[in-house]
Amino acid sequence: MNRRTRQALSVAAAAAVGIGCWWGWSTYSGRRRALDAEIVRYREGLDSREVELADAPRLRKRFDELADISLGASEEEANAVLRRALNEMAAHVGLRRAQVSTSTSRPQVNPATRSRLREFRAREVRERPDFHALSATLTGECSLEQAVRTIALLNAQPWVCRIDGVGLRVLGRERESVDLSVTITGVFVRGGRSRSTDESAARIWSPIDDAAIDPWRAIVAKNVFREPPAPPRPPDRERPVVEAPPPPPPPAAPSLADWRITAVVQSPSGPELWIVNTRSGETRTLAPGAEVFGATFVTGSGEVARIRIGEDVFEVRLGSTLAERKSVS
Repeated sequence: MNRRTRQALSVAAAAAVGIGCWWGWSTYSGRRRALDAEIVRYREGLDSREVELADAPRLRKRFDELADISLGASEEEANAVLRRALNEMAAHVGLRRAQVSTSTSRPQVNPATRSRLREFRAREVRERPDFHALSATLTGECSLEQAVRTIALLNAQPWVCRIDGVGLRVLGRERESVDLSVTITGVFVRGGRSRSTDESAARIWSPIDDAAIDPWRAIVAKNVFREPPAPPRPPDRERPVVEAPPPPPPPAAPSLADWRITAVVQSPSGPELWIVNTRSGETRTLAPGAEVFGATFVTGSGEVARIRIGEDVFEVRLGSTLAERKSVS
């Protein structure tokens, strides 16, 4: 083996070693970067889980509070519990002709599902409701004090999440009664705790004491719907005798002077006389032979119209009244 061949083999061996080292380093670097990224992802997951675990007692307490105000584990149970509670409260307050109506429940989804968090990427997670809202309306006739007491009683119940609206319509001439309508919203957690197995299932509402309506007693006592009494009549005093003013003169009888000519036109059926009453604003259109207050329209053209009163014929110009006529000799 000569010298040139040995040099070529040395160069080839060095190149092979270099290529092998480069390939090995590239493979190692790629795997190392993938492992580092996986480690970072796991560390972030562990950090988030630690935060969740640290916040778990507070979340568990909030879930327990939600379960306490839940009306049941299904819509049928929540509907029955809500109707029974409102009817019992209406009887307790003394509402007359009380009625309760409920609406279809509405699922309430976590607002965070609209974000791009990894926890909510799955569709079933985004569409799964946290709880359901159920609305009910209580109506009945009562006094103003009973209406205030009903609203205060509903507002004091923990399972009444929101009073959506209150309507009062006054009844009777004395305005002592009102037609009350109150709409509220409650919630239930589907599959959660059932009220039928709860020890307090016999009555989920709690009465209130009179102090709850103390801020409203002034309004109730005044009854803002009652019309105020008439002011006292001032004492009679001697008043000077005032002669009654003379009656106004009777209105003037209508005459030909009230009718003014506004136009003399030629229509397909013949000439027409347009007149207007300057006192009342009434307008008329006279064809030949038609009359007003004994003046009969005969014919006309341009700015002159001819009328007959009795046996005499007169001419009246445009813009003049029928009283401003001139005899035709």
